[in-house]
Amino acid sequence: MMVRLVGMPNEGDRKTTALARYANRVKSATSRNKIGVTYVPFNTKVCGITQTVRDLIIRPVHDLFKSGRNADVTHIVYEFGAIYLPFIFGRSVVTFHHVVTKEEKNKTVWFLIWRVAARMAVVRADKIIAVSSQTRDEILEKYQVPEDKVVAILTPQSEEFRVLPEIRKERWFGCMGTLEERKNHAAAMRVFSGIISDDRHSDFKLFILGKGPLKDELVKYAEELGISDRTEFISGLSSEEMTEFYNRCFLMLNTSGHEGIGMVTLEAQACGTPVLYFREARIPEEVTVAAVPCTDEDDMVIKAAELISDEMQYEDVRRKGIEYVSRLDEDFDSKLTDIYYSICERK
Repeated sequence: MMVRLVGMPNEGDRKTTALARYANRVKSATSRNKIGVTYVPFNTKVCGITQTVRDLIIRPVHDLFKSGRNADVTHIVYEFGAIYLPFIFGRSVVTFHHVVTKEEKNKTVWFLIWRVAARMAVVRADKIIAVSSQTRDEILEKYQVPEDKVVAILTPQSEEFRVLPEIRKERWFGCMGTLEERKNHAAAMRVFSGIISDDRHSDFKLFILGKGPLKDELVKYAEELGISDRTEFISGLSSEEMTEFYNRCFLMLNTSGHEGIGMVTLEAQACGTPVLYFREARIPEEVTVAAVPCTDEDDMVIKAAELISDEMQYEDVRRKGIEYVSRLDEDFDSKLTDIYYSICERK
């Protein structure tokens, strides 16, 4: 069997984004199961008409035609790429990472293209993979597709995210994700401000990892809150650097309002770092099992302070996170390849 993967571009050896890591996880799974793989990248982070036409349309379509009809299955590893389905021959699979809504305030053009791509996926793809049961339910509710067309497969954590015994915890809080409205970094900043208002915790620092359209606004907000001297914005870390960062962080603040899966929580827990999240956020249950639920920002300040001051409680939450992530779906490879073979048998 030959599988053609259509997805986010590789970022050299750094592979920093969750989408790129998912694409590489799929490539590894196919290789381990002796399935041939070809790869067609595309880039959604474009600007200007010329670059958009070149990198989002001409190059990917050219590569799809160049790869010919030799693929038994084409797996589009990010739902945005479903815009290429009209140029794909044979059986197809699309992975949905997140069901986007208007309330998330994405750029208008990007959102419109995503909507078209998502509609193409549910209409034209032979199978849809959702990265969580919540995302599967959201797809079924929004698009009314047959239930047997959408399957939830939780992606296990890469072995690179692990506890590094030689690294000691720092007085750091972490918050990671694209700097956009949905991720709600401003809430993490307010929580951090509340935590360091206690003199016992005033030496902590907040690291916000990611890049996006709200960067300047968030930097200004840090100044307004009076925490700019304790807040640092970082982006472009390699997987190795991210693993070290997770290991050094004392706590991770997940203030996102909506996640398709929420890989940061699982990655942090795999590295032995407790994660706090908002109970009412739309985050899959699979992700929050071993995380610390908070009712609101004030409660998150209280829960964080408790973990800082209570070593036994901290170690208990830390241990539960490590153990839970280690038990996550170990059947990813077999489930994925079963889908490939099953849709080919329909011919």
